[in-house]
Amino acid sequence: MKNYFLVVFGGGTFFQYRLNDIISNSFNGFVNDEFAFQGENYYFPVGIEGEEYFLEDNSSLWTFNVNGMPLKERIVLKAGDYITGNGPEGSLAFLLVDYSACALSSKIFRLQEGTVFLGREEGMNVVLDSSQSISRKHASIRFTGGTAILNDLSGNERVYV
Repeated sequence: MKNYFLVVFGGGTFFQYRLNDIISNSFNGFVNDEFAFQGENYYFPVGIEGEEYFLEDNSSLWTFNVNGMPLKERIVLKAGDYITGNGPEGSLAFLLVDYSACALSSKIFRLQEGTVFLGREEGMNVVLDSSQSISRKHASIRFTGGTAILNDLSGNERVYV
């Protein structure tokens, strides 16, 4: 079984939870008060079948997109999935992170509009670490209009998010 974090975004803030905790503290897809986001018990219809997590929306009040595509039927979730949910109280965004596969310690950086450069070289906007697995100029993230675009600058196709 994968070890996933669910990062929940909305209203200019975010929280990070273990996906198994979300599942065990939900009833009919609605999270309990402990996992409420800014006081709202949001709907996140995730479940487990065998060794896989899935998302299946049975609500007429909520709509979900997974990686930009409308959720129309049950989908198996995987690391890196970006999920948006829109409901009566507003909208939230979710990012699924496999923390057992992370090579670096987890850090969260707030992005502003524009381009951010990442690498091990001093002078980068985000200096990651000094190991040889990180290039001096490893990647850039361009953030504009609510969309982030990641570019591999190392040429090694080894940027993991």
